[in-house]
Amino acid sequence: TPIIKRLDELEMYLDPVFGENTSQTDRVKQSIVLSQEAEIQKNLDTLEKIHGMTGELSGDRLTDMPAAKTKLEQLHKIQLEERRHADEINKQTLELVEKYNEIIASMNQAFIQAEAEVAALEEKKKKPVYY
Repeated sequence: TPIIKRLDELEMYLDPVFGENTSQTDRVKQSIVLSQEAEIQKNLDTLEKIHGMTGELSGDRLTDMPAAKTKLEQLHKIQLEERRHADEINKQTLELVEKYNEIIASMNQAFIQAEAEVAALEEKKKKPVYY
């Protein structure tokens, strides 16, 4: 049958490298590779980074997780205590600032009142006294 006779030809056209072998010269292939140089270098850097991290992910480091969990729980408790302590200090500071503001306000009122009394006395002193 004619289809079976052309099966080899059909396989040749369906081959993934068919177009590369016949239509692309070495210069075209080189320009394709060079145009993707940055991407290739980025992938290489990423692979090297991953390869460097494999030592961190394997070995005894991950087998000691219960000890790390206990240490993290202790650190969390310490952090909570420090936060409570800092909140208490903030509260005390705000109370002291409020008291300071009250003292300054009362002193301001006292100075205003004293200034008014001094001004009244000076005004009284300026007026001649007639008997």
